[in-house]
Amino acid sequence: MSEPLIHSSTDSLADSVTHSVPQSVTQSVTQSGMLRASALPQHAGQQVAGVDEAGRGPLAGAVYAAAVILPSHYDLPGLNDSKKLTERRREKLYELITAQATCYAIASASPDEIDKLNIFHASLLAMQRAAKALASQPDFVYVDGTHCPVW
Repeated sequence: MSEPLIHSSTDSLADSVTHSVPQSVTQSVTQSGMLRASALPQHAGQQVAGVDEAGRGPLAGAVYAAAVILPSHYDLPGLNDSKKLTERRREKLYELITAQATCYAIASASPDEIDKLNIFHASLLAMQRAAKALASQPDFVYVDGTHCPVW
């Protein structure tokens, strides 16, 4: 079985994660629109992460997830659902996000894990890995989807 991809803004590609999301992390689901954590008074002063997966549609390959904590003030014009963006715009936003993020992490679940768990559970695993790989652990995690991983 191949090792999962885990990459964070503070270290190089690694085979394991030493960080863990605390049990007190609150879960939430966003269904539409982009949320700015600083606009939500219940999160004032908290580290708020957003997590999303990519790669559930292809018939082969790994499923990936990214988690990011943005500062309270950031400039990301055109930030939207990646499926609504052109490839060029996604690449530009990637550069802007990684430059402005407090921290970010990218993780995956391998094709073997997908075969063993199914694509749904493998995507949750990739999201869990991405959140755990963040250099600064969040107080709250927004998940773009209808189900949250078990933290």
